[in-house]
Amino acid sequence: MQITKLKSPEALAALALLVGAGVWGWRHYGPKTGASVVYQGQARRPAPEFRLQDSSETERTLSSFRGRPVILHFWATWCQPCLSEIPDLIEAGRGWPDISVVTVSLDDTWGAVEKLMPHAELPANFTSLIDFSKKVPEDFGTYQYPESYLIDRDGAIIMKWVGAQDWKSEKTKAFLDRILSETPEQQPQQDQQPAG
Repeated sequence: MQITKLKSPEALAALALLVGAGVWGWRHYGPKTGASVVYQGQARRPAPEFRLQDSSETERTLSSFRGRPVILHFWATWCQPCLSEIPDLIEAGRGWPDISVVTVSLDDTWGAVEKLMPHAELPANFTSLIDFSKKVPEDFGTYQYPESYLIDRDGAIIMKWVGAQDWKSEKTKAFLDRILSETPEQQPQQDQQPAG
């Protein structure tokens, strides 16, 4: 196969445009593992309210967890990074008795969810919900799975994690311990990277 040299300015410009578009697309839509976003300098926004069912068909609302910090975790059994992350989240969550961990699956049935997260084996601070409408993640601005949110005792979003996290790392544990011991005025208002 013979490769011809690009000589014309138009061909070089087209190549540069294609490479640039590819880099931009990768940075914006490619895999992002362990990234975290702290709402920088913004007033915290209230977490959108929702009403979803657990596996026993009991309706739960986000506001029913007020008074306790919440890790809200969006995931699905068709999401490969989610499958790797869920067991670690459950194990790490056993060490966070003062945090409510609320997982919201985007699956179409409880069957696959219960295989990975049997309700009877979850820690007391875990609540497993399913969103058949697939609307709740949109209300939060979730665009990639898994995504997790740290919500304070008053229902305001403190932090958003994009992609699978190392929930068992010492850095994550220390970060959560510090954030949860602070008053809202002391909590982060600038970019920080707790997971790692």
